[in-house]
Amino acid sequence: TVIFGDPGVGKSQLAVIFNILLMLPWADNPLRLQPPKQPTTGLFCDYESDEDDIRRQFRAFAEGMGLGLIPLFYRRCVHPIADDIEALQNHIEATKAQYIIVDSMSLAAGGDLNKMDMATAYFRTLRQLKITSISMAHTSKDRVSKAKTIMGSVLFEAGARSVWEARGQGD
Repeated sequence: TVIFGDPGVGKSQLAVIFNILLMLPWADNPLRLQPPKQPTTGLFCDYESDEDDIRRQFRAFAEGMGLGLIPLFYRRCVHPIADDIEALQNHIEATKAQYIIVDSMSLAAGGDLNKMDMATAYFRTLRQLKITSISMAHTSKDRVSKAKTIMGSVLFEAGARSVWEARGQGD
């Protein structure tokens, strides 16, 4: 699954909410999403922020919603995912993660996003992990039609099983 949107629409916060929803599971969530019946362990692969920021967001949501302590399995990532697969697989095994959240896909892919091989390498790597993935992505705007798509090659959309656009609402 790929969720894309403009900067500042809350993609990272949505990733945190999805992680909380799956880890607990959180049945009475405000998004009315149906969580799994059992807690599901995930790994938050962060290419944009830092652990303190993500932990702060986790705590804020948990306290604000009265959810109690929520475990966070976090990995700060700096290398393209295709170059880091062995270390990532080791981290997945160590945490017993059943899914990963990648924030953000453009930084995880590395290189020129308009080249098809970046998209194919990204999705090939995700498939090698053999677990569910949610990738957060940035928006590219077609200057002629003003249509919004995932930044880079069209294969970033074609390679995903489902693609969702996140949109902001006013301020």
